[in-house]
Order: sequence, then structure tokens, then C-alpha cells
Amino acid sequence: VLRGKKVLEAVPDIAWDKGGAALLILNRLKDVPGGYLPIMVGDDVTDEAAFRALEKRGITVRIGRSKRKKTLAGFYLKNYRETLRLLEAVM
Repeated sequence: VLRGKKVLEAVPDIAWDKGGAALLILNRLKDVPGGYLPIMVGDDVTDEAAFRALEKRGITVRIGRSKRKKTLAGFYLKNYRETLRLLEAVM
């Protein structure tokens, strides 16, 4: 069981997490014509594995900046409204 922000996440006892899922998706997209830019946005400790996996392959963003929380995300957004603005800008 992983404790997250307002959540308990039940995970199987295997080497699999959001980072592994992100890499699987990237592997399946490797032949997409024109390429792609992965963007991972999260607000929880359970998102850190995906931030790690995408560290040099895409944009990683943590929502809710706090000096007390360490993160592997490359960028911060204050709230979900800023997330919508980011997505509108890259679309």
C-alpha cells in the first residue's frame, strides 16, 4: 500500500509503477511519425516514479509547490488552473 495525498493506493507486489507504465507507452509510440512530447503532471508522491522515468524524455510538472516537498519534477505549477493554461499553450 502506498500512501498518497488523500489516497491509499493498493499496488501488486511486483516491480511496476507509474514510471514503468510511462516507459511502456513511450516504447509503443517510438515509431509515431512526427514524434511526440510526453508531459507528466502530478500532485502526489505516487507520481514521482513517472517523473523519474520521464526526467530526460519529456516535461515533468508537480502541482502545488511546497518547499517541504522534494520532487523529481522539472517544473512546478501552483494549482490546477495553471495546469489548464499549460495544456492550452502546448496544444
